[in-house]
Amino acid sequence: MPKTSVANKIVTPPEWNKNNKAGIHWLHGFMNRHKELSLRQPESTSLSRTSSFNKTNTKTFFSNLEKLYKKHNFAPNMIWNLDETGCMTVTKPPKVIAVRGTKQVGQIASAERGTLTTVLFFYQCFRGNNSPCVYIPTKNMLKGAPIGTKGNGKPSGWMTEEIFVESLKHFVKHSCSTNRR
Repeated sequence: MPKTSVANKIVTPPEWNKNNKAGIHWLHGFMNRHKELSLRQPESTSLSRTSSFNKTNTKTFFSNLEKLYKKHNFAPNMIWNLDETGCMTVTKPPKVIAVRGTKQVGQIASAERGTLTTVLFFYQCFRGNNSPCVYIPTKNMLKGAPIGTKGNGKPSGWMTEEIFVESLKHFVKHSCSTNRR
């Protein structure tokens, strides 16, 4: 029998004694009593991301960005965003109970499982997107990819310094960047 119910002299269903845990009927009753909760699928988030993306780091980034804008007076066609994302072939985490209306529910996940595909996207508000770079651990991967996509079959699928430099060269080639702009 669960220790909490024994300590509080609460009568529990017989299956609690047998399995030493609450069952599905208890969960349904709990959810009915707490309408502010819902069952949600958490998004896997690496530990490094959760510890790096915080108020202090975000404030520092935007402060530095503001200084650069004031110093260089960038035109809209000179501003690009590079977004690197890693897609893991990992099984989905189980659903969890969260406060109803919560937009995102996170769950710390290990980056050591599954196969990684790294994709770099270059975006510009003035012109739209540029040709992406895709790095996955296979050589035959560009079938069906957008025109101009740079692909590179690396054994790990991880971004490296060498691959990042290749990606920047690809960006310069497709963005018509020069030393002046």
